[in-house]
Amino acid sequence: MQLQTNHQHARRANVNATNYVRDRHDLYTEPRWISQRLFEVEQFRGTIHDPSVGTGRIIDAAREAGYVVTGADIVKRSSQFARLDFLKDTKRHQNIICNPPFGLIIPFAQQAIKLARRKVAMVFPLARLAAANGPRGSYWIADLPLERVWVLTPRPSMPPAHIAIDCERRGVLPSGGTEDSVWLVFRIGFEGHPEIRWLHKSGFGPEQRRVK
Repeated sequence: MQLQTNHQHARRANVNATNYVRDRHDLYTEPRWISQRLFEVEQFRGTIHDPSVGTGRIIDAAREAGYVVTGADIVKRSSQFARLDFLKDTKRHQNIICNPPFGLIIPFAQQAIKLARRKVAMVFPLARLAAANGPRGSYWIADLPLERVWVLTPRPSMPPAHIAIDCERRGVLPSGGTEDSVWLVFRIGFEGHPEIRWLHKSGFGPEQRRVK
């Protein structure tokens, strides 16, 4: 199945990791397709919360997939969502799905597992996954119920939010990403070895069958 977007045939803008200043709050915006595809292949029961909602693309995709959603962010970006530091949050949520600040990935993952009742899905750089279960990573991921890893292909571009918004407004796409990324999917109570799958933008491949 070919994923349809408003900018499927849009021209590409020369925007990559070498020509922008790092965002103060690590607000880097994922392309819409990675969330749309996640909801096509992963099944979630109950509501979905995004604690680093940013520009709201994950929330938009969840709504389109028929889920009831909530969102928050440490910076007040919209009247739709609360201003809240997720690392200080105490409210339980059915499912937590987010593109976390990359500088806070580990505490975000640990907090999400603590607060979620069912599933957690997080965007994560593939290169850092190799170190997540080794001495430098302090084996933090070994203690979490990681069920599945979705490798995103093609490599997604995640520029700062203001650039992503401007590109979308002008009908252009940011140039190719500089880092491979994955969705990490945790299921509360899962015990066993995680599986790895590939999640294609175009929707082809064996991952088309939805998993529970």
